[in-house]
Amino acid sequence: MSLKPTYPWSQPIILTGFTVLGLATVYPPEQMGLVAKQPATETATPSQSLCSTMSSRSSSRIFAKTELFFGLRKPEGSQVTEIEFQHFLTQEVTPHFPDGLTLLSGYGQFKTASGQIVQEPAKLLILLYPIRQARHSHQKIEQIRQAYQSRFQQESVLRTDEQACVSF
Repeated sequence: MSLKPTYPWSQPIILTGFTVLGLATVYPPEQMGLVAKQPATETATPSQSLCSTMSSRSSSRIFAKTELFFGLRKPEGSQVTEIEFQHFLTQEVTPHFPDGLTLLSGYGQFKTASGQIVQEPAKLLILLYPIRQARHSHQKIEQIRQAYQSRFQQESVLRTDEQACVSF
């Protein structure tokens, strides 16, 4: 089965509050193995051959990769501090993903529902987990998003999902 990309847009993409500049190749979720008619396995996706082609190491496997974008500006104008974010990470993220994560600091901008452009510091959380755990991990990730939105009065937390070929 070959992947068939779709291109529904040819301008900057607005995704749940963040702007991604440039063009994107979009694959339907079922082709990426993120929506499965049967339970997903590590070898049930078209990406398995890509993974074995891309790496000469026999230990390469397909993992799910989720990125969460956390804006740090609170509605009243203050910002989520490093200490507040570290407490959130310790209390809400690490218990769900104790095997590891990557956290990057950055800067982002988005357009609010009222049309205002907001620029703010941001955190990017990257999670990698075995594809066979995708359904269970989805629930954990949604709990993390809801906890952040509630704790810091955020409109949304951007989530992206894809597959990755990993080797340890």
